[in-house]
Amino acid sequence: RSIGLCTLVAGGDLSINPPPVCGGTSNGVYAPGLYWSGTSMAIPAGGTITLDAQNDPTAVFIFQSESSINSIGGNTHVLLLNQAKATNVFWVAKSSATIGGTTSDFAGTVMALIAVTVNTGTEMEGRALARGAAVTVQDGALITVPVP
Repeated sequence: RSIGLCTLVAGGDLSINPPPVCGGTSNGVYAPGLYWSGTSMAIPAGGTITLDAQNDPTAVFIFQSESSINSIGGNTHVLLLNQAKATNVFWVAKSSATIGGTTSDFAGTVMALIAVTVNTGTEMEGRALARGAAVTVQDGALITVPVP
């Protein structure tokens, strides 16, 4: 998918993206669309991003990294706003993905070329899929498959 491609800035730090030209705001609020990083993507410890569907229950969010996707450390959050649904959020990593930590919330389907790890203390509404290696769900992590 290439329509509406928005290239992320600042090394893929999702909490200070997207660029204002992408329809969201630069403080971690995303409009529906395709967001791409030539490097890794990350929600740093203590960071929050908000996916604003703008009252469209069919709105789709795609985050595509040419490297890894990381939501590392405690207290990271992906919030769904204005009819955004976890079933319509996709995270694509050309290497591996590491999700969450203590008191972290995450939403969407994670698809990694190598491996996915869901850390202890993470509550995830979505799915974790890995092509080349394992999906590891650590003790104390909870994954709930979203309702369509």
